[in-house]
Amino acid sequence: MILLSHIFEKIKDLPANTAFYLRQGQIALLPEERKPYHKLYPQDLKRLLREKEDFLLLDVRTKLEYDAEHIPQSVQLDIADTEEAMPRLAPNLSKKIVIYCHGGERSIEMAEKLHRLGYEHIYYLHKGISQWYYATEKQTENQL
Repeated sequence: MILLSHIFEKIKDLPANTAFYLRQGQIALLPEERKPYHKLYPQDLKRLLREKEDFLLLDVRTKLEYDAEHIPQSVQLDIADTEEAMPRLAPNLSKKIVIYCHGGERSIEMAEKLHRLGYEHIYYLHKGISQWYYATEKQTENQL
C-alpha cells in the first residue's frame, strides 16, 4: 500500500504542471510536451555551417560577449531588440533560425519569443557557446 504522504514527498519538488503517473508505487514522468523549437548539438551546427545551409545564426549574448568571441557567420541580437530587428534579419517566417548564448537559457527565451512572433523553424544550440569546441572569431579594432 502506498501512503499519500510518501507520494507527496516525491512530487512536491517537481516543477509546476509536470505530468506524472504512478506505476508500481513509483512516480514516472510523462514525456515532455512537444516544444515549438528544437535542440541542436555543436556537431550538428558545425555540419550546417560546413554545408553552407541557408539559415540565420543568432548570438543573443551581449555585444561585449560577442566581440570577445563568437561563432563564425553569427549575427549578434539583443533579445530586447527582437521585434524591431527580426523583420529585417528574417522577413520569411519559415526561415531556419539557430540561436545560441553562453549556456542555453537566453537561447530558449529567444526561441519562445520567436515562436510567438510566428517563426516556424527554430533551433537552439544545446548548452550554448560554452560547449562549442570548434573555431570562433573575435572582433578586432578594424571590424569595430
